Amino acid sequence: MKTTLYVCLLAVLVLAQGQHPHTPAAGSWEGDLEGVRAVTVNLRGPEQRLDGGVVFYILKDEGSGFHTGAASAEVPMEGLRRNGDVVRFWVRGSNGEPISFEMRITEPGHARLTRLKSGATPELTVALWRQTEN
Repeated sequence: MKTTLYVCLLAVLVLAQGQHPHTPAAGSWEGDLEGVRAVTVNLRGPEQRLDGGVVFYILKDEGSGFHTGAASAEVPMEGLRRNGDVVRFWVRGSNGEPISFEMRITEPGHARLTRLKSGATPELTVALWRQTEN
């Protein structure tokens, strides 16, 4: 009986090592596309009451590869909610239509931001890394 208990406890410890604990989302996250800065995600507040905004950068190619262009004003996140290591939100596009995003924390300091497919707008994923913690 004791051997079975020890084996079960050992199995639980081994399985738990493969999972990272709840990682904080608050902070400033940067993302590149084609090797240049494309987005900054700013999450503020305590984890239970996150809010924030997104800055998008115009990417332009003048014949020598992509370059980061002008930054948008910070666009407020709406409908922000967190479930484990996934943060979901939407922002209003320039035409007023909602654009949905999912930010998945993959490991401490690293995440993936996905613009979800909507109508003719295709899904797009950008790797993020945390710049600062808030």
